[in-house]
Amino acid sequence: MPAAPPPAPAPVFVPRYPELPGTYFGIKTTDPDGRSRFVQTNVVPNILRQRYGWYIWVGETPTLTHWTETLTLPTTASWPDRLAAPTLAISPDQRIATIQDAALPMRGFVSHFWEVVEGDPSGPHEIVVQFEDGKAERFAFTLAVPAAIESPIPEP
Repeated sequence: MPAAPPPAPAPVFVPRYPELPGTYFGIKTTDPDGRSRFVQTNVVPNILRQRYGWYIWVGETPTLTHWTETLTLPTTASWPDRLAAPTLAISPDQRIATIQDAALPMRGFVSHFWEVVEGDPSGPHEIVVQFEDGKAERFAFTLAVPAAIESPIPEP
């Protein structure tokens, strides 16, 4: 019997934007008041429309920060037509998506988020963000099927 995988680190709840310079990967959630929140984690629930992505500190600058982002999936996937964009390229084997993007930093951060779509494969994923100055950040994460909810055993 194979060993059970190590437990995922406990998620860290972060406000809409991180407060301290650094590099953060996680998911977007909505709090009870309807506000968007970022939860730092390396396990993304494979639930339709679940948003996941990163914040990277680049400092305050009045100019656009440019990057190339590569998302690698564990197996092939079908990419929805709605993802078609001039800066998005999908590899012939349908496992790798590459996008070029640019943004003005907000509070010193640039960010990008993806969304789980129908047919996304569960398993290990990787995002690599390469900035035009040569700096690169790598995020390894798992897209995981949420654990089945067990119903309580009825009392006799």
